[in-house]
Parts: sequence; C-alpha cells; structure tokens
Amino acid sequence: MYNRNIRTKSVIEAGLNVALIIVIMMFSAYVPVFAFLGIYLLPLPITILYLRNDFKTSVIAVIVSAILIAILIDPIKAINVSVLLGAVGIALGYCVKNSVRYSKTIALLTIAFTLGMTVSLLTLAYLTTRAGIVGLADIIVKSMEQSREMANSMSSAMGASQEQLDQMTKLMGTVDRELFLSWLPGTIVISSFFVSLINYAIAKPIF
Repeated sequence: MYNRNIRTKSVIEAGLNVALIIVIMMFSAYVPVFAFLGIYLLPLPITILYLRNDFKTSVIAVIVSAILIAILIDPIKAINVSVLLGAVGIALGYCVKNSVRYSKTIALLTIAFTLGMTVSLLTLAYLTTRAGIVGLADIIVKSMEQSREMANSMSSAMGASQEQLDQMTKLMGTVDRELFLSWLPGTIVISSFFVSLINYAIAKPIF
C-alpha cells in the first residue's frame, strides 16, 4: 500500500512537471521574450522532480515532454529541448541532492549545457542541410555576409563616405567557413559556462 502511494505520488508530480514544461515551451515558442528565458527555466521542473523523486522518474518525464512537444510544437525542438532540459535538469538535481560544491556544480552544468547545445546544433545541421555541420556553417556565414552588406547599404544611403564604409567592413571582419568552424567549439563551451552561472544563480534561491 505504501509503495503504491509512492508510485501514485511520483506519477502525479511527473504529470504536473511535464505540464509545466509544456507551458514554458509554448511561451518560449510563441512569445519572443520567453525564447531567451526558456533556456534557464526549462530545466527547473526536471530538477524539482529529481529532488522529490528519482532519476528514473525524471528521465520518464523528459521522454514524455519530448513526445508532447513533438506533437504540439515541433519534432526538432522536441529533440533539442529534451536533451538540454534532461541533461541540465538532472545534473542540477544531482548536485543539489548530493550537496556538491559550487565549482563542481558549475563544471557539471557546463558539461550538460555543452552536450545539449552540441546535440541541438548537430540535429539542426543534419535535418536542415545534407552537408551537416559544414553546410550549416556555410548558411550562417552567408547570412552574416548578407547582414554586413545590408549594413553597408544602409550606411551608404545615410551618407557615409567610402572610407567610413571600408572601416566598418574591416571592423565587422570577414568570417569564412573554416574560421567559423574553428571558433564553434570554444564558443559553445564558453557560452555554456556563462549560461550555467546564470542558471545556477536562478535555481539557488529555489532549492
């Protein structure tokens, strides 16, 4: 009887946290300001579930969330979000539950965020272009070049001299595929580190 009550409690809590994830994800998908906040808020329900239950319940909740997000929003986002919120939420829950020291917590969160961002990027790359990450790099570099050309055109229309346009072009720099790919790993790790700091700062008052 006691075990049955525990299982019922776990199912109810998992359902509530999955519902909360879906609500946050819906806001993130359709309200611009929540798109930025979602990366910090989405792991928290899984962290809470891990703290109040266990690893298995947390993983099941992540899988159910991914299925519902795939149905209601977008399959690609479902893969990305499930990996990110699962890895980060469980990592944070583990650190809080086991009173892991601050430095190790940040290191584990950085690894989790790096894993999530890498999987998200690779998923996006291989589902949007046949050339994979190289093809995605070409698309991003081309977009950056178009933005630079647009900025130059707008500056020229506003009366900027050719010398000023040349200085602006030099300042913005020229990024090619090789340079972008060489920057990518370091950029992911550094951004994961800072996102981990912010995520921990938000979660600390709650837990």
